[in-house]
Amino acid sequence: MTSVARLRGRRAARQGAWIPLAVLPFAAAAARTGVPATGTDRGEAIYRRALDSAGRPLRAVVSRDVRMAGPAAACTACHSRSGFGSFEGTTAAPPVIGRVLFAPRAGGAASRPAYDVAGLGRALRDGIDPAGRTLSPLMPRYDLEDAEVEQLARYLSELSATLSPGVDATTLHLATVVTPDSDPQVRKDTLEVLHAFVRGKNARTRGEGRPGKRDSGFREWRLAVWALKDPEQDWPAQLERLYRAQPVFALVGGAGGTRWEPVHDFCERHGIPSILPNLDVLPEKAGQGFYNLYFSPGLAVEAAAVASAVASRPGARTVQVLDEAVAAVESAARDLRSALAARGVSPAVDVQLGSPASLAPALEGASDVVLWLRGEALARALRQLSGSRSEATLYLSATLLGEETPVLPAGWAARTVVARPYALPPEVERRFRRTSAWLRGQGIAAGDARTQDQTLSACSVLAESLVHAGVELVRDYVVERIDHGGGMQQLSSYYRSLAFGPSQRILSRGCYLVSAESGAAAPAWVIP
Repeated sequence: MTSVARLRGRRAARQGAWIPLAVLPFAAAAARTGVPATGTDRGEAIYRRALDSAGRPLRAVVSRDVRMAGPAAACTACHSRSGFGSFEGTTAAPPVIGRVLFAPRAGGAASRPAYDVAGLGRALRDGIDPAGRTLSPLMPRYDLEDAEVEQLARYLSELSATLSPGVDATTLHLATVVTPDSDPQVRKDTLEVLHAFVRGKNARTRGEGRPGKRDSGFREWRLAVWALKDPEQDWPAQLERLYRAQPVFALVGGAGGTRWEPVHDFCERHGIPSILPNLDVLPEKAGQGFYNLYFSPGLAVEAAAVASAVASRPGARTVQVLDEAVAAVESAARDLRSALAARGVSPAVDVQLGSPASLAPALEGASDVVLWLRGEALARALRQLSGSRSEATLYLSATLLGEETPVLPAGWAARTVVARPYALPPEVERRFRRTSAWLRGQGIAAGDARTQDQTLSACSVLAESLVHAGVELVRDYVVERIDHGGGMQQLSSYYRSLAFGPSQRILSRGCYLVSAESGAAAPAWVIP
């Protein structure tokens, strides 16, 4: 395989993840049964999924002799979902949106007449552009019928042709979602930071505080708070009503508990970017689809990291202590049980901390004890351990601890480990100075530091992506700008790093296992 072919193969492997999950069942079924796409869907099926008019994987040749078919041959692999093209090193895949493709191009050696349907067919089949030049070997040569070329041309003429819903001549409409099971402090801090950021952005747009200057090309941001109400089964209908009343370009931030799935599904269904909500428990579909971006698996990655440590020792017997008053804890305990089972380790024994009785009997024979606890419940459990003769390794959750520093019983520090999906405290403290300064400048009192920092990061990610998108306020293109992640890796104070990319919908997947003993060896960074 040529180096050019390998380059395209790497790009296709990464960008194949851009295919929206909602259409995969259809694509798979069509490939099996030969059921054709219908109507205007045919051009989309060719562009996004490389399916012919009969629903079969398209065949193509790249770099003269490398055969490919299906998603790897999809136009989105290089030209992107939005059609605005992409770059990798010095290799460019040009825009293929209709207003560019079907218009002449001036510019010296790059000039060409406008494409028409016949010219598009010649380019796709033979690799010859309207000026008679041979296209890059990276450009696949497809086996397409005339009708399929026409369907693709029709789709490209409409691709990213208009601004997305939620945008008008003067305003960019946004929303944030607050669920009834979210923590009250998290809700308060999320909304305070969001409203302050929007006020500041709009003030800069109008030129307030900048005498003689006015930013150009900006629209006023208008933020709606979508506060959902129980029961959960009504949330999809509530979201639909809110969206019909005022379509929004994107969701930014948000505060949720353990039930974010309806919001995730709503965004994928309507093609609405959801930028980094504040969640400690992600929906099962997190990491799939195109439009939902999350910081971290939170408690789930803590559970996986603990499971990896436990599984490294033969004969492990794990006990996990739960606080039934914290809904997220049930999810964490379930994740730990699943992770242990996947590694062939004996299932964890669950103990509810519902009474003041000593934990000592429950811990007898345990090699590992996981306390899914916080606040007073954690303090009570640790007091009960003070008289225990257990030699077990103790695991605590940094997510549940928050800013707390637990008081460990004598002799336990050396065998206590904190699962921490965040940067280490000295690094967080250093980075948080920027956030702290911004909060003071906005007159916002100290609250839940991680929530405040994450919300500010979510706003900054959206703002930065809009700057790079410029006047092209098309949702897919804005998400693609986020995927490029230029300069955004360290926007958050709390995460070791944020990995942006077409296949990255959860930006941080690792977790430290930190010893509670002062002066212990450097902590391990675990990516389960």
